[in-house]
Amino acid sequence: MTYVVDATLLLDHLRARSGATRAFDDALASGRRLTASVLTRIELRRELADEHGRAAVEAVDLLLDWIAVDHEIAAAAADLALRHGDAVPAVDYVVAATAQRLGADLLTRDPARYPMFPALRAPY
Repeated sequence: MTYVVDATLLLDHLRARSGATRAFDDALASGRRLTASVLTRIELRRELADEHGRAAVEAVDLLLDWIAVDHEIAAAAADLALRHGDAVPAVDYVVAATAQRLGADLLTRDPARYPMFPALRAPY
């Protein structure tokens, strides 16, 4: 089984928020594959642009399998956007489509960003 981790959880973890760190550590300890969309990497680098932040992002880079956005994921993200409207940022549609394609569980602090997963709950 696989997890897809979104930027909200990773940013909280990298900012040493205890709930996020616990959730991330639990995911690592589970033995499941940890992944994220390459678009999440952009969000991390944008939000943590100082030297300390860049080092933290590079450390997380080694723990995750980064999933590229191919035509299938892009098409699935577009379908989700058509069904759920403009209330969700495009990156979140890509993250959701990535989770669907991998048959993965999504880890996020903000389930409201993913209306396509009505049972989704924040781990902290």
